[in-house]
Amino acid sequence: MLQIGVKSEFHACEGQLAVFYGNKGNAALQAFTAQYFVREENALRLTASPLSQQLDADKQIVQRVTAVCLEPF
Repeated sequence: MLQIGVKSEFHACEGQLAVFYGNKGNAALQAFTAQYFVREENALRLTASPLSQQLDADKQIVQRVTAVCLEPF
């Protein structure tokens, strides 16, 4: 079971997000990745920090994501 949490802070057209991934299972998650899809790439830019590809049982990792709104979408 994967638990996901988000903490965010925004100022004007820029934001910082902390995305928390918690492994609530009894085994490690191998080849773990997270992808963010943006349809309007010219309007919204997301930049995410790298993630470890292994999420051990009962552990949590955090990924920092920067969001910049370049134009209305």
